[in-house]
Amino acid sequence: MYREECERNPYGLTDAQVQTITMIANGYTQAQVATFEYIALSTVKERLTMIRSKMDCDSTLQAAVMWVREVENA
Repeated sequence: MYREECERNPYGLTDAQVQTITMIANGYTQAQVATFEYIALSTVKERLTMIRSKMDCDSTLQAAVMWVREVENA
């Protein structure tokens, strides 16, 4: 499901980060991502911190919007 996003990844995100930002962009909460991925909520938050850094975003919402505009709609 997320392999296509990985192949069109202009930000150098890891596979796990791609899956996380894709789920967030599709409306999942951080807690839902953690449950789906069988990881701790703190891990989701760490991933989002790295995603925001790599994408040069101030917020998760900004990163999600950029992801949808630049990757999912490409």
